[in-house]
Amino acid sequence: LFRHGRALSTFLIWIAFFVSLLDIYLLSSWLPTVFHNAGITLSLSVAATAVFQGGGVVASLLLGLFIDRFGAFKTVSFIYLLGAVFVALLGYSHSIGFIMAAAFFAGAGIVGGQTGTNVLSASLYPTYIRSTGVGWGLGIGRIGSIAGPIFGGLMLSRHFPLTTIFMAASISAFVGGAAIFLMG
Repeated sequence: LFRHGRALSTFLIWIAFFVSLLDIYLLSSWLPTVFHNAGITLSLSVAATAVFQGGGVVASLLLGLFIDRFGAFKTVSFIYLLGAVFVALLGYSHSIGFIMAAAFFAGAGIVGGQTGTNVLSASLYPTYIRSTGVGWGLGIGRIGSIAGPIFGGLMLSRHFPLTTIFMAASISAFVGGAAIFLMG
């Protein structure tokens, strides 16, 4: 994974996996609680989380079309950055309609970015080490999936403002997009 000029790409894809899964699990775990604490009914808070995941499904289905047209690195970088913007906007959302739209596009960016990262990791390595490369990337990402809910819980237990919590998650998505962009 680190020979023949693959060291930097391997390191960057690991960063993308880590921050992407950190965000997915942070947001999936804490969105209902955060929104409910902000005064939104529990049923609408859970619905916003479902919309977040639904955005990821839609983005994952459409990702191939955009990758074919614009290239993998540009598309995946852009989708992470889209996710970063809409995750940040979730902290400033006050209307239910805007929260649902922001949650959808945040999910499209974060979950869609993770799908794109899976595809990119498979394309980085020759066949004889492809499963090892993808497996290691997903393994590093699993560390992020454990850290995300812990990080969110710590921020909530310390009564961080919603804007700070969502900005932290936004920064993670931005880092993922930057890592993919640097690979390209």
